[in-house]
Amino acid sequence: MTENPFGFNPLETVFKDLMNMLSGQRDVHKMVAIQMATSIAASADPDNVDPSLRIKVENMVDIAKNELLLNSPLGISKTLSASTIVAANGPSRVENMTARLNSLTDLLVAQTEESLSNQSTNPPDLGGMPFGQLLALTGPMMVGANIGSAIGHLVSEIYGDSDILWPKYGNEIAIYPNRISKFASAWTINFDAFLMWTMINQLVSNTVVQIDHIATELANIARRHIESTSNTAEALSNQLGGMDLSDPSALEKLSQDPSALFSISKNDTQDRLVADSQPFLAVVVSLIDWFTLNSAKRLVGATDSINEARVRVRRDRAEGLILFESLFGIGVSPATYELGNHFIFGVIERDAESSLIKILEDPEYMPTSSEVEAPGLWLARIETI
Repeated sequence: MTENPFGFNPLETVFKDLMNMLSGQRDVHKMVAIQMATSIAASADPDNVDPSLRIKVENMVDIAKNELLLNSPLGISKTLSASTIVAANGPSRVENMTARLNSLTDLLVAQTEESLSNQSTNPPDLGGMPFGQLLALTGPMMVGANIGSAIGHLVSEIYGDSDILWPKYGNEIAIYPNRISKFASAWTINFDAFLMWTMINQLVSNTVVQIDHIATELANIARRHIESTSNTAEALSNQLGGMDLSDPSALEKLSQDPSALFSISKNDTQDRLVADSQPFLAVVVSLIDWFTLNSAKRLVGATDSINEARVRVRRDRAEGLILFESLFGIGVSPATYELGNHFIFGVIERDAESSLIKILEDPEYMPTSSEVEAPGLWLARIETI
């Protein structure tokens, strides 16, 4: 009889079945991501959107859109003109969000596979288990678990698809009335007012991030961050090597907490890249906020309570947005929002508000890091363009 390399390991069958399943799968990370994200989203947001809310959204969309088309500097945008808004709950948007992030997740998996192929030739002893094969197969699966965790939390926490700074390259924007209702109730805000504010904000954000030079720079930020991921093989090796494979609960713990097996943490290079990207992101989010405010106050009236609630919520960053940054490097801290507001109001104080739209019209007008901190320098430079 051939000696069993797994000995009496109770996880033998599970791991063998896992490897057999994964060896024949393409894009396993996407399959795992969708399953995990759906599970998280369904747990956090299980209720369907009330039909009356869907009707209310449909009735209010054209009002929000027409306000922007007629009275906002963004009104000439073809993206804005073609945009539509639908009401949804989190689980129903998992596959849409996963597809939206495909270019990033494919790059992340490719980087993981490269890291694994360059791993040390001295893997830990796992009691005779084929560690190299297991590592290569579980790498994409664990990346998928992390992606799924991020997406699941995102669609459970955001108020609309455009709350993340990543181009949709599509016309449909989903908003999440269940989340909007809970927010309005928690902060004693009129629901209809916040719903209208959210629609305007989503239309503005979707328009801004799809402008060519904005979208290109967002893609560059994510690409540089992912390409700097260097610790994947080491993380997998250390975590797998530390698992007690004679413990039947090991796999159960893995399913409950995939980060126990694999987590993507930023290295020094990625920390620097994130810091370098903040002035650009500060300008983008502050422009979105400013254009939203100007249009919302014409339809909603005073927005002070909404603005104050949003500022306070931003101080406690949502888990999904933190995971999104750890994976792709695109994240906005409270300090970044403050930096952006400093730039915007510095321009307004100099009676140059009309110049802000130029940032979206021509990449030459994008402020440098120094100019974000000193708006007067930016205004002086653009006078020469």
